Amino acid sequence: MRSMPSRNHERLSGGEWLRSIRRPSPAEQASASSNGTHVSNRSDIYARPDVYDMEYEGASNEDAHFFARLLARVRPRRVLELACGSGRVTFTLAAALPKAEIVGVDSSSQMLGNAAAAHDAAESSVRERVSFVKGDMRDWQGSGGAFDAVVIACCSVSHLLTLDDRRRTWATAFRLLRPGGVFALDVRVPDLATLAESQRVRPRAFVDLDIDSSRRSVGEDARLLRCTATTYEPQLQRADVRLIYDRFDQGALAERLVADFASHVYFPAELELLFVSAGFEIAQQYGDYRFVARGRASEYVVTVARRPRHSARRPFRCGPLRHNASPYPVNGL
Repeated sequence: MRSMPSRNHERLSGGEWLRSIRRPSPAEQASASSNGTHVSNRSDIYARPDVYDMEYEGASNEDAHFFARLLARVRPRRVLELACGSGRVTFTLAAALPKAEIVGVDSSSQMLGNAAAAHDAAESSVRERVSFVKGDMRDWQGSGGAFDAVVIACCSVSHLLTLDDRRRTWATAFRLLRPGGVFALDVRVPDLATLAESQRVRPRAFVDLDIDSSRRSVGEDARLLRCTATTYEPQLQRADVRLIYDRFDQGALAERLVADFASHVYFPAELELLFVSAGFEIAQQYGDYRFVARGRASEYVVTVARRPRHSARRPFRCGPLRHNASPYPVNGL
């Protein structure tokens, strides 16, 4: 990882300059115990972008490449990524869209610190087109006019726990898009096995070792293991997720990090209703990041929608939902 410069210039939603976004120092991240291993509990994983980014070491970033290929078909001039994190998807979009201006918005100063470091290390042609702004995807006011495309990747809408949060986020995307603009996001399909375990008389968490990543370079030999324990609150449609990270340095356990967060569980019909009630027209839904149509065995629902080309927002109307069920893209999507 590149070190963070002492100053950079990132814009707040109100136009104010945000200075000195930086990556936390090792001393701030963890105070090592006498045996060199630090154990922390109930941490915010987004306050640890070094751990978050290591989850993707060696990964194919297929979700980022999917969104890049998708947007390349519509050739947008301005792209907004809400909940951009440390910029993993943002910079992939920038590489695929060499003429587009791309704005990344996130509420975490720590994640934006890593994004700023990557921005400073990028080529000048990328730095000129990519910017990062601190803001909330539920009500960011925008800057510089309408966008041609809005993306929320990495299943980030799962952090929206209330119906009000979800309606506000969909309304924000609608408001910031030009007529005819594209809105794309992904969610995980509910894991029925996990939900069933949570319905036992004595609820049990479904535990999964889901990440084993390594980073090896000169002077560095790091490994990250992540176990996920999930329970489900059916009346709230909420999954309570505990992430247990073991970080190894030179083969020895260096840190255990435990992070807890709640995640909204989306069902397909609910997802469609959110788009339609916000005024969008659904163009296509995919079941993975290879442009395969959604089916009964799909792990994801990736929805691509458009703001109608006429300027007035359509009111919600009862009646059958009309969208293309074909596995082939519609209108270039």
